[in-house]
Amino acid sequence: MKIVGISSSPRGQNSNTLKLLEAALDGAVKTGAEIESIDIAKMKIKYCTACNSCHETGVCIIKDDYNVVLEKLLAADGIILSSPNYITNITAQLKTIFDRSPLVIHEQLFDGKYGISLTTAGSGEVDFVLGIMDNFMIHCGGSTIGELAALCLRVLQQWKQPSKNRVKWEKPLLKR
Repeated sequence: MKIVGISSSPRGQNSNTLKLLEAALDGAVKTGAEIESIDIAKMKIKYCTACNSCHETGVCIIKDDYNVVLEKLLAADGIILSSPNYITNITAQLKTIFDRSPLVIHEQLFDGKYGISLTTAGSGEVDFVLGIMDNFMIHCGGSTIGELAALCLRVLQQWKQPSKNRVKWEKPLLKR
């Protein structure tokens, strides 16, 4: 079984969402799955231009890294989508992948694939974010088998000069 994990956080190695994705992929390895993690925030993926080429020819004519990602997703048995909560939404990087995928939706190219959605948040607003990723998987023909949210709450601590109304953030609670 091949599992592909998509990381969409622009924070790279400092991302709590990446740590959550890595934990999920580690679990997949323990069950014998072959895994691959793709950091789409590091890739060159342009916005959809609504040229309709994918509908007319079956191929997106934009020359960038999107087709590399799509090929890996199509070769996978399972897909783990992950995004931090950005103002009760997914990241722009993941949204761009979704927007570039009308052919996947119209042709139901994820039929037979299973998906899991992961998010991290500094608040409890996670259901909508998970729903966006779940809905994408379903609209592409796949099935969702789970979702997980990790709340990465930070504790505010007043500095010694309270008259300046400054706050200091503690380090994130989620550590690997």
